[in-house]
Amino acid sequence: TAQKQVGLLLDAFALVTRKLPDARLVIIGDGPDREKLSGRARRLGIDDTVEFTGQVEDPEHRMARFSCLALPSAYEGFPNVAMEAVALGVPVVAAAAGDVQDIVLDGRTGHIAVDPSPESWADLLLRTVNDEALRHRAYEEGPAFIRTKYSVESSVDKLRAVYTSAIR
Repeated sequence: TAQKQVGLLLDAFALVTRKLPDARLVIIGDGPDREKLSGRARRLGIDDTVEFTGQVEDPEHRMARFSCLALPSAYEGFPNVAMEAVALGVPVVAAAAGDVQDIVLDGRTGHIAVDPSPESWADLLLRTVNDEALRHRAYEEGPAFIRTKYSVESSVDKLRAVYTSAIR
């Protein structure tokens, strides 16, 4: 859908492939804009490097092999896909939308994009896939961060605090 800004990602990826010709983009999911986006990939000359998977049964299995996850959404609530990627140790490049900044620790588990231009996105994507230290940090810190911050125990403690505050 327009909210997910996949068009922006395609434009950025076209720039990425100029510097990293072997790069591949996998777009998991489906929606009303799929044909339009597929046509855009064709017009950009990247249709042979972009895979539109549609709905898949086991997205985590695919995601675990990614060099990074891109989430250019214009708006989000709590983006589960970002949490899933960080939990797998996959660095995330995401727009500063919704609660993404609570999940993606800029420079540790990925990068937060503040400039919505394709050039800026291409730069962040290239920096992420080429930064071995960042990818290692994301792999080491990401799963532990998610286990600590979003575990059942942590959620119960937060909910208990809310109830206690409300009772007072």
